[in-house]
Amino acid sequence: MVKIRYYVSAVILTMLSLYACTDTSQAPFTDDEKHLIDSLYNFKIDSIRIHLDSLCDTTYQIVYDHAVDSIMDERISEIKKLLSVEE
Repeated sequence: MVKIRYYVSAVILTMLSLYACTDTSQAPFTDDEKHLIDSLYNFKIDSIRIHLDSLCDTTYQIVYDHAVDSIMDERISEIKKLLSVEE
């Protein structure tokens, strides 16, 4: 969910930065162009959201597994140190 917000924010910032670099004498989007942009956005957002959610789920599992392995390695190392001090 957070990644979708980042994606939408990045798209908005990109659009604003591109708008800032354009010639201001050009007319803004017409109503038909705005409708077309909205339609394309609404048509694609569902497929993009599904794709981003699947990427997020995959990444989460990989990061989680790595974190668990790292914690386990750290705890095993601590136990070995404690056992070697006692001997």
